[in-house]
Order: sequence, then structure tokens, then C-alpha cells
Amino acid sequence: MRFLIEETFKAPPTAEVQALVPAEQARVKELTEQGLIAAVYIAADQSRAWALWNVDSEAALEEAHNSLPLHPHMNSEITVLAEEA
Repeated sequence: MRFLIEETFKAPPTAEVQALVPAEQARVKELTEQGLIAAVYIAADQSRAWALWNVDSEAALEEAHNSLPLHPHMNSEITVLAEEA
């Protein structure tokens, strides 16, 4: 299944939240290497990000997505994408 997730911060990031960015980047790299994340795009002003996920199920998406260090600090809009023909 393919999903597009749009992420925005729930509140302006504090220094504590900003300190999580390197761990977030490392986890995204791991998920990308595992083939779960196909692409990540970040707005030029860093106000939001989009990630294209390829997972077996919504449960697999939830498990992997919840493993991101910034997840508790983000609003996530999840869109199920049509399968490619």
C-alpha cells in the first residue's frame, strides 16, 4: 500500500524538539533503506514535510511512523494513494 503523509509541527519547535532532528534523520534513513519510505520532501521554509511510504498495511505504517522521534510533536495527515496501474 502507498501512503502520502504530510507533517507539520504541533507548536513551534523548542530547543528540545530541535535536538531530536538528527535522530529523526537517522530513522528516516533506516526506513528508506528498508524500502518503507520511497521519498521525503521538505518545504523550503521547513514548515512542513511530505513522505511517500510503501508498506504492507495500515498497521505496518502506524508502527513504522510511530517509531519516528519527532512523531509525538507532529500533526500528521495521512492519505491512502491509489495503486499504480
